[in-house]
Amino acid sequence: MMKTLKNKILISMPSMTDPIFKKSIVYLFEHDINGAAGVIINKDFNSLIFNSSFVEKKIRKPYFDKEVLFGGPVQTETGIVLHDTLNENTASKQLTKTLFFSENRDILRRVNAAKNIQYRIIFGHSAWDSGQLENELKNGDWIAKSINNAFIFNKKLENMWIQALNSISNKLSPGGFS
Repeated sequence: MMKTLKNKILISMPSMTDPIFKKSIVYLFEHDINGAAGVIINKDFNSLIFNSSFVEKKIRKPYFDKEVLFGGPVQTETGIVLHDTLNENTASKQLTKTLFFSENRDILRRVNAAKNIQYRIIFGHSAWDSGQLENELKNGDWIAKSINNAFIFNKKLENMWIQALNSISNKLSPGGFS
């Protein structure tokens, strides 16, 4: 049986040449024999594209203040919200005990109104066909790692990749002990 990487992050290695995934961290919310799906959690979305898509959808100004992430090249017109636990019932899908995922636009109002709720707004996602991610892992394009919600929500985007890389650097050094 295949070991799932669901709810782990993928850290792109310095050798990654794909411009979309270079210096990326991807949170995987799906991974099974059919493939994998996740969102890049450390890249700011192009503000021009973001602003025009929100204007078209008539989403009010307060949501413009929140940093918006580019989750990947698939369905970039579709927004999702990763958020931690809300004290009310929502249509959000539970990923872990304390991490949730929603494509419902109403969730933005709810997480914005709630006190101390951490969340990320993400447009687009990343996807791999069956066996594709496993091949990329074998090729050394990515390293998978467990993380907690604090990493997803609290890090400055520009520092996340370096911090993630540093957290695994002992594994990369030949003969290094951790």
